[in-house]
Amino acid sequence: MACLMICPIVHAQSTQKLLTSGQDYFDRGEYKKALNAFEKLLKKAPDVADYYVNRGLTKEELGNTNGAIDDYSKALQLDSNLSTAWECRASLYAKLKRFDEAISDFDKAIESNGKRAMLYHGRGLAKYKSGRAQEAIVDFSMAIDMAPDFIESYYIRAFAKMSQKQYESAIGDIDKMIEAKPTYGGAYLTKAKCLGELKRYAEAFQYCEMARDRGYKEEAEKLRKLLKEKKDQD
Repeated sequence: MACLMICPIVHAQSTQKLLTSGQDYFDRGEYKKALNAFEKLLKKAPDVADYYVNRGLTKEELGNTNGAIDDYSKALQLDSNLSTAWECRASLYAKLKRFDEAISDFDKAIESNGKRAMLYHGRGLAKYKSGRAQEAIVDFSMAIDMAPDFIESYYIRAFAKMSQKQYESAIGDIDKMIEAKPTYGGAYLTKAKCLGELKRYAEAFQYCEMARDRGYKEEAEKLRKLLKEKKDQD
């Protein structure tokens, strides 16, 4: 769940009450009530950039993506250094597969607050999905340098490496996921694919079985069949 911004400025009691009410409704998933509170709040304080981010996040939860983008954009008009607004708009652009715009906004967010691993991860994901895998690997590596336990960055970096045929290196990243989440069958399946590409078929079959035992029965059987055909052709 997204986290709302809390403006540090002390406001009038009625304004603070609306802010608190909107945040509470948002945290409980009552987004229509949260939106109503933030609408009233912005009528009282229309020049506070953080509040537009709050309303934008709420609109996003309600499926109003255009309205959310408008609110993030308004926040940035009021405060072009508001990293959270750049990040929120970037993340939404990425969800909408508007990757060039997402990358541009992540660039701005990093300029404003470049010490957050999530920003590099988000930009890396947008680059990977837009076919810029090698650049994505650099961003995922930056995220991992900042947060060595950022398992998702290891795992997505593995897929980026696989797209560049860097299978041996990808296995090292997949192992991080397996170590952190040993019951996640998808990681074993992904490792089996890498091992198959390296023609290490015996190990690949073993990891297919481990994926099968962890809820990936159909996928594991399909991959095992493909690997067997590949092995026979070799």
